[in-house]
Amino acid sequence: MRLSTIGCCCLLSLLAGCAIEGVGWQGHVDAYNNAAADGREYASLHRETKDATWYAGWCSAIRPHFARMGDVRDRVDHYCAAMQAQPESAEAIRMDLVATLNAGTSSATTSRDSAYSAFGASTQLQQAKQVHCTTTQFGDTTSTDCR
Repeated sequence: MRLSTIGCCCLLSLLAGCAIEGVGWQGHVDAYNNAAADGREYASLHRETKDATWYAGWCSAIRPHFARMGDVRDRVDHYCAAMQAQPESAEAIRMDLVATLNAGTSSATTSRDSAYSAFGASTQLQQAKQVHCTTTQFGDTTSTDCR
């Protein structure tokens, strides 16, 4: 089966996440990376004592990035609620969440790279199948033309 230009572009968009954070492999990678960046930025800009308000603000900074990733959003909500309910353990809970999100980043990146690799191999195979060579021999001269 030969991919049309439109079909190819749609497949690439699907793999790339359709430019929507949280959709497709690239969208998942972007969501994790953007949440980490916003979490770090929040922590840098709010260096005051980490109290319930601080943790709520940190959660508010990362939560929107997972809007289209229901399972991850639910996990973030669960951890953030635990931070509010257990203020004495809030930092440990936050660090567990950060570790979980880092693992998600790694997994999404591996999956994305595998999908791109498979797509590249598939495209190369299709291109190889489309090459047609004709060899012509005239006396002692041989010429090959590939298209």
